[in-house]
Amino acid sequence: MRKGAVAEVIRTAGSALLLGILVWYISRNEITQEEEVWAEVQVVNAADCIIRGEGGGVPRVRVTLTGPILSLERVRNEIERRSLVARIRLAEERLNAGGRVAVRVRAADFGTIQDPRVRLTVPDRDLDLTITPLDTRSLPVGLDTDLDKTRYRAVIVPSTVQVRGPRAVLDGLSFVLTDPVNLRQAVEAGLEDVQQTVRIAAVQQGERIDCDERVFVHAFFEEETVEKTFPNVPVRVLASQEFPYKVGIAKAEHRTTAVTVRGPKSLLEGDPRIDEQIDVYLEVDRKEDNRWFFVPRETPYLIDRRFRLPEGVTLVSMTLPETVEVDIAERAAPTPAPPP
Repeated sequence: MRKGAVAEVIRTAGSALLLGILVWYISRNEITQEEEVWAEVQVVNAADCIIRGEGGGVPRVRVTLTGPILSLERVRNEIERRSLVARIRLAEERLNAGGRVAVRVRAADFGTIQDPRVRLTVPDRDLDLTITPLDTRSLPVGLDTDLDKTRYRAVIVPSTVQVRGPRAVLDGLSFVLTDPVNLRQAVEAGLEDVQQTVRIAAVQQGERIDCDERVFVHAFFEEETVEKTFPNVPVRVLASQEFPYKVGIAKAEHRTTAVTVRGPKSLLEGDPRIDEQIDVYLEVDRKEDNRWFFVPRETPYLIDRRFRLPEGVTLVSMTLPETVEVDIAERAAPTPAPPP
């Protein structure tokens, strides 16, 4: 190819490249296009509320951007970085009331767009918001653990903390829980106690709360307690050998009682003769002025039932009655011996 022809080809290619760059530049900077994007909506006076949009997410509105491609890209990036958002205000009484509210977002709520060649428009429809008022409370702390409460006692310092969260949730809380603490593993390892600093759980009753405080937990392990019922405990009549009268419980159904007790599991379930240590009795050999208080008569006496339990065992319940009818009668005279 001749040298002049090569130069001509190079000039033509260069012109075509320059023309392409020019067209690209003009299309990006001069030709107007439209684009729809989701933009965030902020309620600027809702510091004491949680504001959620549809589906429980961040409130957003669909907006239309009109302008050159390059300018659209700049504004879209601002929206994605949340440097360009719609800022609205709601009435204080509406924020305090909470619940759902429909608001209208305007283009003016986005303020001034940095690139004047872009026009932003908002669809003429309401945006549904859900308002959750927040509150701050001081609440007692409870330990969240995998061990039954009867098997440990815990000291928590401080015993109350300040938490912040949805007002409706705080209204239903009588205490807040710590993050889970594994006490069962410590018991299985043979430890006598556990000391640990833990946070307050961030989720209470399914809602997120905030608490900057930590608490110190000192848990002491105790033997597991259980309840057990003994259905046929005899009711004994206690009288000394010198008591001169015959004694008997008037009604057969009151001669036994069902006793439910609470105590250490190893004792109530591990001692096969524990029932023999549960004593229900009536005392009849009381004296006043050196005379017997209970003496024979036709009508029964009503005597309070008493009981004794093994050490570490407490009474839960006992079948009625609490007072028992007792007959006091003269002893039968001994039968005379036959003559020899």
